[in-house]
Amino acid sequence: MRLRRLKPSAVEKKLLAADICGLFGKKKADGGFEIAGLAEPFHGIFSLPHALRGGADAGVHAKRHLSGMHEIDRDFARRKFLRETTPRLARQAFAEGTIRQILNETNLLPSALVFIDDSDFELGEVQTAFPEAKCLRFPRDNTTLRKFLNDLQLSFARQPLTEEDKRRAATTRQNITFQQEIQQTHSLEEYLQKLEMRAQIESIRSENSDRALQLINKTNQFNLTGRRFTETEWKAFLDPTQRLGFQISFQDRNADYGVISVILVDLQGNVTDWVLSCRVFSRTLEHFILNEILEALGRRGIRSLTLRSKPTERNMPLYKFLKNDTESIGQELWRVQNLLATHVHKREPFHA
Repeated sequence: MRLRRLKPSAVEKKLLAADICGLFGKKKADGGFEIAGLAEPFHGIFSLPHALRGGADAGVHAKRHLSGMHEIDRDFARRKFLRETTPRLARQAFAEGTIRQILNETNLLPSALVFIDDSDFELGEVQTAFPEAKCLRFPRDNTTLRKFLNDLQLSFARQPLTEEDKRRAATTRQNITFQQEIQQTHSLEEYLQKLEMRAQIESIRSENSDRALQLINKTNQFNLTGRRFTETEWKAFLDPTQRLGFQISFQDRNADYGVISVILVDLQGNVTDWVLSCRVFSRTLEHFILNEILEALGRRGIRSLTLRSKPTERNMPLYKFLKNDTESIGQELWRVQNLLATHVHKREPFHA
């Protein structure tokens, strides 16, 4: 069977989880495994790393036979996770608890999961626990194998590129130039002033919340808590009687970066969530954002902001900022009371 080579997903990273041994092999007397039953047509599955490569943040995971695992992901940290945790996870069934652990430790949402199994019970358990996941039943015979493989490949096919996606690609390249230039400048202050940086902060509303949710769920390095939201959870969390949500767009003389930060603050001045795109580091934009929130909440009688952080494997840039520019007032607790120096200017007046 010849598989079509599909373009990888350009938007959402994916995790492919499957029981390699239970689906594709039978145990031999010497303790090893051999391909059996659907062996000949199913050689196509082992070419899936090539069909999916480049866009899938995926690993095909065997729960009993470690040599059956393919690592499709190119990211070193996640490959490292798969290598280090596979022996532990391999001793467990692919039940709800294990899937949840894999998603948590790989920092992916349930919507990123494509789960394959031949057990209706396990498929039902995972689908009930993660309604957003795609669960595929492995075919019982060759008559449905082609449809199964097509469905599997389509799960990793390219999604339409949005204008925001195109802007992000262009400004990522621009940021490489920026990082090279600041290494060569004699005065960072003068260089930043010449960038003519402008930012706009606006309240998050239902009609403009999609990009904010995408940024919250995809940002790792500057992320206050590492929390992820489903669309339903996000809409419920943006309750104006409980907290205020803001998104910040940014531009300089070289590019328009679009929405690059999201910050959520409750009505007592506690910052519950905050992310900032790595495309705009080293520009004092963090200072601008906190200054704007301080001024806006000051009109409500709130004189300081409190940030409660949660360390993750990848948010060291956030901690560098917190340690250098905020006041530590307890374990994972930080405070900002005074306005911070920034070279970013407002495009338009803002009122919370």
